[in-house]
Amino acid sequence: MALNSMRSVALVEERASLLTQATSRLLRNLATVVLVGDPTSPTWMRALVMSEPLSSDANEITDKGYINQRAVLERRAALIEKLHADSPAPEVIVTTE
Repeated sequence: MALNSMRSVALVEERASLLTQATSRLLRNLATVVLVGDPTSPTWMRALVMSEPLSSDANEITDKGYINQRAVLERRAALIEKLHADSPAPEVIVTTE
């Protein structure tokens, strides 16, 4: 195997490991929020980690750094559909009450 191919494989493995670690931390933190959340507040039941960060070029982030909800909802309508589907996709994190 060429040296560049070996480096590419190592890089992919490293990124996969980092993603697995980050996902585990995220799930632990989300579980904590569900368990110790305010019982008078609505509890989220589904989450989806976006592979692409919010874009200021697509007006998803304002000049002051705020999230433009309308732009996010319009641009990421397919992700919103996944969250609200009767049978959520495998990448959707689902909590139980």
